[in-house]
Amino acid sequence: MAPTDDHDAVVAAIEELRMSQGTAIGEAVAASVAAVAEAATDVTLADGETAAPTSVVLLSDGSNTQGRSIEDSVEIATAAAVPVSTIAHGTADADVTVQGQRIQVPVDTAALESLATATGGQAYTAESGSELEEVYADIGEQVGTTTERKDVSSAFAGMALLVTLGAAGGSLAWSPRLP
Repeated sequence: MAPTDDHDAVVAAIEELRMSQGTAIGEAVAASVAAVAEAATDVTLADGETAAPTSVVLLSDGSNTQGRSIEDSVEIATAAAVPVSTIAHGTADADVTVQGQRIQVPVDTAALESLATATGGQAYTAESGSELEEVYADIGEQVGTTTERKDVSSAFAGMALLVTLGAAGGSLAWSPRLP
């Protein structure tokens, strides 16, 4: 999906994902970089404004088995100046059962680290759900945004007081009422 801060839309998109055979890391990077580029063309910047930094976070539990090579995706990401941070989620001895057959699906940590390093991203590993939560928290601090509310009423009150005093002083100077 296109980059967004609409968390409900992201959750809905994730819920629509369906498993399929194979892992297309290169395709995922290429599609993500294209989505970032498309979103960037929709943004109009005022003079002096700079575009928000972009990055891609890729979570994989396997190795690249179909589609573009990881090397091709590195070229695409670096040409677009989009860093790709990777999360290797799984273990070297992981397996899945497909139609009653156990298939080895080790996570390719080395390839994911290479992808992250070559594009200027950060490489993470997470073997468990709790480790994955820690990684997401770390990434959220690096690429997320926060909204901070600040009380500015005192500044406006101070300005109002200055304007009032200025008006009172000007009024006395314009038409003095003291004998």
